[in-house]
Amino acid sequence: MDILQKIQAELGPDEKKRASADQWTNVRAYDAYLEAKKGFKTFNADPTFEKWKSIYAHIQKAIDIDSQYADFYWFLSSWWLLGQGNNFISAKEALAGAEDAIEKGLALERDSAEMHIASAHLNQLKWDWEASKREAKRAVELAPGDPDAHNWYAVALFTLGFYDESIAEMKRAIREDPLFDNSGYQLGYCYFFARRYDEAIAILREGLQRTPNDNVAQSFLALSYAMKGMRAEASTEADKSLASLPTSEKGLYHLNIAVVYAQICRRKDALSLLNECLASRKGKPIDTYTIAEIYAAMGDKDEAFKWLEKTYQDRLSTMFQIKFDPLLDNIRSDPRFKDYLKKAGFEK
Repeated sequence: MDILQKIQAELGPDEKKRASADQWTNVRAYDAYLEAKKGFKTFNADPTFEKWKSIYAHIQKAIDIDSQYADFYWFLSSWWLLGQGNNFISAKEALAGAEDAIEKGLALERDSAEMHIASAHLNQLKWDWEASKREAKRAVELAPGDPDAHNWYAVALFTLGFYDESIAEMKRAIREDPLFDNSGYQLGYCYFFARRYDEAIAILREGLQRTPNDNVAQSFLALSYAMKGMRAEASTEADKSLASLPTSEKGLYHLNIAVVYAQICRRKDALSLLNECLASRKGKPIDTYTIAEIYAAMGDKDEAFKWLEKTYQDRLSTMFQIKFDPLLDNIRSDPRFKDYLKKAGFEK
């Protein structure tokens, strides 16, 4: 889920409070801040490494001008976490950068909901699931009208197996801001992993009518069809999503489509797309957890566990899905699976 949903809004609750108090002390810092926000929005529409990297200069400029404004450090932590989420940098790099930014931001403003949201995300990266839940809950307490706080609390609840509570929390986020989940992806995601596929399909189809070019929503719609055994529909949605993706570099979005192909027995297509992704990302970070899903869906247990081990070694935040992920059902009964639940901190 996307921590940057908040950044895409014009002004968040804390930001409105500070803006109304006229606490901006430097117009140049504010201008750099706005440029960073613009950069995040541009990146969301076209998530490339170059666009992600360019945002940093604006954030750092704002901090250099005014190092006493907590939101600048929230932006910086979000930038680091976004880089890891898109496999531009390693989890280790993201962890070090985001942790430093969050510590500085919280030192300036202990009761910033945004900083506690960032801390919830950070603790996911650290595989400290209870701490992530605690930080997200604190964000909700500080800003009950902030949809992103409810969003991250929903993620934390889901990670620990509280599915109904998570769905209710996500619905609260949407009630606070109906445009927060315009594509239906966030709520559809919750329904998908709760194995409520009919509801996921309904939400995602409705959302895609509003935002037809949302590749993440479309891939989850394809996956939902696949899990129901509706192979023709899954294949159509996956092909449609793949056709709209950039061909220059194949990354996470392409891997998501490979998962669909694996699930609907298009093994040749799944492996072809996977190999293209591996070649494109050679020498760069890649989401090894999603590769484990691909092999698990095809019933190749040894390869699935090989890539799960890489996920464990790389400390990827996507490991939070392992407890409930239906795409790993083919390997869940294997004795090795329990070892990874322990390694990820879900069992003792």
